[in-house]
Amino acid sequence: MSSNNFESLIGNLEKQIQSAPDNRPVADTTKVLRSVEFATNAGIPLRYRDSNWIPSDRDDWKTPYLKARKVIGDSGILSLIGGRGTGKTRLAIEVCRRINAKGTRYMAAMDVFLRLQACFRKGAMETELTVLQELSRAKILILDEVQERGNTEWEDRVLTHLIDKRYGSMLPTILIANLKPSELRDRLGASIIDR
Repeated sequence: MSSNNFESLIGNLEKQIQSAPDNRPVADTTKVLRSVEFATNAGIPLRYRDSNWIPSDRDDWKTPYLKARKVIGDSGILSLIGGRGTGKTRLAIEVCRRINAKGTRYMAAMDVFLRLQACFRKGAMETELTVLQELSRAKILILDEVQERGNTEWEDRVLTHLIDKRYGSMLPTILIANLKPSELRDRLGASIIDR
């Protein structure tokens, strides 16, 4: 979110507060600003930034949400797998948003590898080490679309290294993939699945 958009949001919220009659409830601006800050800092895609999102079927949402929240609370590795459009990304983001997890980082797996490859360019501003340290230290790391990668030996080693560092540091990681359970081991490897 650009600083102009952020300033506009704050200005609109302040106008709402000033113009509200005494008997009318005003939006909780602290909650809204915290949600905007969370989404911006975490790199959440625009599609998932709506802090007022409510699941369409609360019962279908409740069980996976509670399970996901427990895994994250236990500093585990959460794999959200299944077909496209089933709400995996929304679930991951809402768990992090609702526990107010400052330091959450969202990235598509391919973006991680593209960012690392950019480190090899002449005059690169980052090194592989600094990128991996940043991702290794995020309070919660959400890696989306983990099936969308080249499955090269280098990518496999980097992904295993990153997840192993986070596992050893007891930092929760959420892996999201459009895969069936039987495909997950083949795509991610035994080292990651056994965690």
